[in-house]
Amino acid sequence: MHAAEAPACAKEQLAYMDAEDKAFAADKDADAAQDALSQAERDRETLIHTDEHI
Repeated sequence: MHAAEAPACAKEQLAYMDAEDKAFAADKDADAAQDALSQAERDRETLIHTDEHI
């Protein structure tokens, strides 16, 4: 019966590691999206100031 438990445990461990990898990738994507939003806001402010001076 122990032989049947080992693969299940290994599968759970692999699933956990996969979930961790996906969570890390999602955090990385969220950081990139936040950076892009911040850049877009800076660009918008630049355009507003440029328009005011034209």
